[in-house]
Amino acid sequence: MKTTYVVKEFKFEAAHYLPNYEGACANMHGHSYKLQVAVSGSIEKNGMVLDFAELKKIVNMLIIQHLDHVCLNEVPKFFGFPVDMPTAENMVVWMAERLTIPLQREGAKLAFVKLWETDTSFAMQIADEAEEANGDSCTESLPKEKDYGNELLNVHSIFESISGEAGFFQQGSWCAFIRLQGCNLRCPWCDTKDSQAQAPKNSYSAFTTISNILKEVKQKQVLITGGEPLLQSKTLSLIKALLAAGKDVQVETNGTFPIPMDPEFDACRWVVDYKSPSAKTDKLFTAVPWDEIPCNVVIKFVIASQADWRHALSKMTASYFPKRRARPVFILSVIPNEEVSYDLVMKSIQKDYLHLLGHIIFSMQVHKAMGVA
Repeated sequence: MKTTYVVKEFKFEAAHYLPNYEGACANMHGHSYKLQVAVSGSIEKNGMVLDFAELKKIVNMLIIQHLDHVCLNEVPKFFGFPVDMPTAENMVVWMAERLTIPLQREGAKLAFVKLWETDTSFAMQIADEAEEANGDSCTESLPKEKDYGNELLNVHSIFESISGEAGFFQQGSWCAFIRLQGCNLRCPWCDTKDSQAQAPKNSYSAFTTISNILKEVKQKQVLITGGEPLLQSKTLSLIKALLAAGKDVQVETNGTFPIPMDPEFDACRWVVDYKSPSAKTDKLFTAVPWDEIPCNVVIKFVIASQADWRHALSKMTASYFPKRRARPVFILSVIPNEEVSYDLVMKSIQKDYLHLLGHIIFSMQVHKAMGVA
């Protein structure tokens, strides 16, 4: 069957400078870039190799939205972008690596990427060379028998800070944070609302490979948060890759998705929200069986009202505590206001629910008290 090529052009504006270059390009300057992306394949029953609209969507999502009207030397590193030397040659290699796998999933093969820096000068990456580079880069630092490197996640940000809330990591200890994009809830007390939308309009979120994420994570303690991490199925591959790399992994999840019970996830720790009435959601708690909460799971209640407190008490008193449980099962995070306070909650437990005390951690957001992001 004959091969047919489909080509689409894109334009974007960007600035850059070339460090250690002897010439005018060592200074900050700009270009009106023109990009051509070509795919190949057989013509399907719908008369297309790949819908132009789908090709446009993929290229805009993975390439254009991150490079248009930015300084190329300042693109976030977890994209894998060649910020140290953003030449047209390095850029087309990066573009081809990012596009190869997503296009394959749409049934098309990347043919070439061509990037014009000026009207008379362009760099080009051919498909076979791109696939070879993609395979090399994506398996780096990953276990050979488990190639998760090509899998894509929508990442809001990767950063380092203190573990500000109670969980399996000691509060105040230093962690690497992987904040994933997208959430199925809209809780009123969420302090990262820009991570809720699955397709945000800002330029900081990105679909990037697990391989690139692992390259950016330098700390042993890794906290995966969101958004809602389990909204993305590839989060489980990320957890496996981090565990295989020797990381200690804790995941913060909102409780509306089942936690995997497979043995390969036993080393992962989970801090699971049980949404209280003030969360104003009709989503059900489905994370774990309530009759026996696993030892690698703690349940967090946010208490912002008397109704929240009554709800938390009813759930905690209905839970079964296995004798083998060596650590507390519940976290109480109180948002002090006219209705509730830590003092009120503690006195209530001491008066009528003493048997719960050994299963509770009282928590506050230490990072906020310290003024740390």
